[in-house]
Amino acid sequence: MQEPHTFFYQLILLYRPFEKKLNDLLQQHDLHRAQWIILYYLSNFGPSTNVEISTYQGVEKPTITRTMSRLEALGLVTHRQGNDKREKK
Repeated sequence: MQEPHTFFYQLILLYRPFEKKLNDLLQQHDLHRAQWIILYYLSNFGPSTNVEISTYQGVEKPTITRTMSRLEALGLVTHRQGNDKREKK
């Protein structure tokens, strides 16, 4: 077994309590971290496509699509047609 004081172990010890506290705070607004990150991105970068958001976060586009659908159902985001008819912002 590896020494428990490796960099990654220390990172987990730091990150996990932060993640839990953030999710506890966001839960009061019926949100979770993945949704909050998208709202943060849109607040800072303005209208964006799902591809732009997925590239920024380093996740697959279907993940962003599902999360955006949930945010839209909550009334927190809307989508509009982009310059190209295939593009939604």
